[in-house]
Formats: sequence, C-alpha cells, structure tokens
Amino acid sequence: ERELYRLNKPDYFVASLLGHEGAGSLLSYLKEQRWANALGASDNADLSDFGTFEVTVELTPKGLNAIDDVCEAIFSYIQMMKTNPIPNYVFDENLQLDELEWRFTTKGQPTNYVQSLVTAMDKFPPSLYIAGPRR
Repeated sequence: ERELYRLNKPDYFVASLLGHEGAGSLLSYLKEQRWANALGASDNADLSDFGTFEVTVELTPKGLNAIDDVCEAIFSYIQMMKTNPIPNYVFDENLQLDELEWRFTTKGQPTNYVQSLVTAMDKFPPSLYIAGPRR
C-alpha cells in the first residue's frame, strides 16, 4: 500500500489543488475576503511510519483576526476535495508539468544525485530508481 501511495503521489495532487491560485481556488476566496496574500501547500516529511502535509497561509491583519474562519475555509476545501471527484484535467496538467521538469532538470552535484538514488532504492522498484522520485 505504501509503494502504491508513493507511485500515485496523491499528496502531490492535493498540494496542487490547495495551492492553485486561479479563479475558484481557495486562495482566490481568501483574497476575496481580504484574509490572505499567499498560500502554499506541500508534503513536508515522508518517513517510514508517517508523513506530514503542510498548508502555509500568509495572512493579512484582517485574516489574523479571522483565523478561525481561515482554518474553516481550508478544512472545507479539503472536505470538498474528499467528496467530489478530481477532474481529469488536473491529473493531465500535473503530468505535463512533471514531464517538463524531468526533461529540463538541471545537473546538480554528483553527491546529491547519488543520495537521491540511494533514497529511491529504498522507496521504489528498480525500474524507477532514477525517475521514481521525479515522475
């Protein structure tokens, strides 16, 4: 089950939806209320027995005064994602972005690359040692 989770990367799609900045997004709602200037979402840790996910909101002074409403909006958006199917275009867009990132990855330090390969060997099947963490 854990391997299937790593291969499907649901946290990546949740982060993409929560962090979306366009019309109808959580951020657009928070900005409309004048509660926030920015919002980010990402998985923060992926350890063997648990993972963490974080949502960061840059609040305005009005947002700080309405912190309970901001939290309610975030959890309502998460509930909406749980009860409504994610549109296929979201998966297609993220796949296209992943492919672009993979094709145009800049060369880094060899030691960092070796470290990422060793980590991948613990998480992915051999066919995905190189691409697994990035695709």
